Amino acid sequence: MINISVNDVLVRVLTGCVFMLRFAACQSFSESSSTAFDAGIEVAEKSDSTTSSVDDAGLRPCPKTGACTRYVFVTTDRFTGNLGGLSGADKRCNDDAAQSVDELVRRGKYVAWLSNSGVAGSDRISNRHQYIFLNTDKLNVFRNGLGDLDVSHPINLTTGRVALQSQDVWTGTDKNGAVAANTCKGWTSDLQDVQGKVGTTSSGSESNSKWTDFGELACNGMASLYCFEL
Repeated sequence: MINISVNDVLVRVLTGCVFMLRFAACQSFSESSSTAFDAGIEVAEKSDSTTSSVDDAGLRPCPKTGACTRYVFVTTDRFTGNLGGLSGADKRCNDDAAQSVDELVRRGKYVAWLSNSGVAGSDRISNRHQYIFLNTDKLNVFRNGLGDLDVSHPINLTTGRVALQSQDVWTGTDKNGAVAANTCKGWTSDLQDVQGKVGTTSSGSESNSKWTDFGELACNGMASLYCFEL
């Protein structure tokens, strides 16, 4: 016969209660620590995805120093000199980009290479950018100390990757990137007796400043637009 005193029973009961309380506390701590750890990973992952430098438009990575990569194209459609001003020309560029088969091109924001009495075409784009065609060939657009503007290749590719040869392009911008004398009255006129400065998409020797400063065209004539991504 086993004799168990009341004191023994109480000690065993109390010991069991202490064990259960410790187990519950440890389990609670483990669960809360795991949750905190998981949350820490999630926060770290989100932080990693947002710490990379982004470009001015916030669309894709851009180095903190050096050139950002941007697209440039010439519109397939041609227009008279009445473009609705600079904003109307910019809209035509973005409408054209929206039809591209390239997602990054569609996501970009573009301005037309145009000058009027209030702004020069060269001031509408950043000289920090490295412009490329849709086939990824690089196009160096630069201004030296004298303001000369030149390109390493004619700007003649459309958003459909078609090369336009000997196509007039409205620019209103001379070879120095400054406002030309004729801009179809700020790109609001399509009259025959009013003129606008045009460039050309011609290849060969025309891949110099003639891309922006080739000649004059009556504003009722038809010409394309150069579109540069911001």
